[in-house]
Formats: sequence, structure tokens, C-alpha cells
Amino acid sequence: FMRDGRLLIASTHGLQLCEVMQDKLIVVNNFSSNGLTHSDNPFPTEGITDLEVDTFDDIVCTTARDSGLIVFYQYDSEQASLTKITSCKSDGTNYQWGTTITNAGLDVVNNYVFLMDSTTNRLYYAPYSNQDVTPFRYAYVYISGGSLDAPKNLRVAAQGSQFVISCPDIGAFFTFNTALNLSSENAL
Repeated sequence: FMRDGRLLIASTHGLQLCEVMQDKLIVVNNFSSNGLTHSDNPFPTEGITDLEVDTFDDIVCTTARDSGLIVFYQYDSEQASLTKITSCKSDGTNYQWGTTITNAGLDVVNNYVFLMDSTTNRLYYAPYSNQDVTPFRYAYVYISGGSLDAPKNLRVAAQGSQFVISCPDIGAFFTFNTALNLSSENAL
């Protein structure tokens, strides 16, 4: 849900902004890809798997896990519109995560985004605002007795001090404190 009570729905082909009126779900606006590359596309929505909303700052973050793409939008409730802030896709240079990532989790208290590369067990994080998302840094995530096995989902606690990573392949989840020095690379 958005701060104004509207509902943003994601599918693998687009986003729909809806509102409930007299027990009906009414589509207010549609946002979908136009075939351009993610950097040139105002709505790179192809393959969306996850959606997170920062209702304090009216920022929307989508994840396309299979392509390693996360996109940030600024939501304007008066215009019922989204404006792309930036898109970040694994390219080996600026964004070094692979194409198998978890969803992006938002720490809305401290304005940080977190995502995890499911292959390398690197937790990527960066500050975000309504202007930009940069720079991404990473920390290795370790558990007692080994490493995570195919992490799939990441959730940040409401106060931003902890996060949970689930590994459905082994039927487990792990809780971590967010004890990062957010200005340098670390290990958790």
C-alpha cells in the first residue's frame, strides 16, 4: 500500500496503481516497459518479482531477480504517477552482483537498500534517496558452521537494526543484526 491508501500491484509485465472504491478495485494508472534498455526505459518492468515501498519518502523499489535488476521510483500521489530515480543492473563494474539475487529489502529508517547475491553470499547495500542510489558496497554473510544455502528472500526489520534471510531449499531462515559500518566493506 502507498501512503495515500492506493495499492501498487506488480506483475512480470508491469505495475498497476489501484484504489478501492465501493468494494471495487479501480486501476488508476499502468506502468509498463517500452522495449528500451533498463537505463533508457522509464518503466523497466519486465520480469518484476518483488516490490518494496518506503511510505515515509514515497519511494518504490522493484526487483527482477532473474535478471539482477533493481529499479527505484519516486511516487507522486497528486499525479498518481511514478518517476524513475535509477535502475541498477549487474554489469560486473558498477553493480557486481550476479543474475541470481534476492529481493531488495529497504531500511526505511536509515534509507538503505539491501540485496543478496544468492551465489556468492555477498550482501550488497547502499543509501537511497529521491535523487539517487549509490554507491553499493558489500559484506560477506557468514553463519556458524558454514555458509547460507541458496538464499532467496531478505526482509529488513522495521527499525532497521536486523534483517532476515530465508533459504527455502533447506527449510531455514537466519536473523542478523545490522552491525555494518555503512561506509566501508565488511563481513557480518
